[in-house]
Amino acid sequence: MSSHICDFTKFCRLLQGIVSLLIVIAGCSQNEHKTESAVQEDDSVRKKEIPSYIATRTTGVVVIDGRLDEPGWERAEERVMVDAYTGGETPLKSTFRMLWDDSYLYVGVYFEDHDAWATYTEEDDPLW
Repeated sequence: MSSHICDFTKFCRLLQGIVSLLIVIAGCSQNEHKTESAVQEDDSVRKKEIPSYIATRTTGVVVIDGRLDEPGWERAEERVMVDAYTGGETPLKSTFRMLWDDSYLYVGVYFEDHDAWATYTEEDDPLW
């Protein structure tokens, strides 16, 4: 493994530190003009709203092919995605699954789109 790739544990610790710092910064700016009881109430509500997901460890080879029907992906918990603005359901099925191994974190996403089409048909056609 090349030296520029961090191992998974170091990556998770770094990511956790960054997220914690952002939460503290966001909380400080929002809480400047609130009373102590209002701040505590906001904190308890915020903690209830944060969803969690535990990625499944895989020991097999993960093939990056756009298919989520291999045994590793089938073992991973499927979660339904929600609308980022309303928190409600999306109009079409949108789900994700996550796997990890000693080197990588894998995220598999499924989106339904009944209106997908393209005018380009060759590999490497310009898509912008």
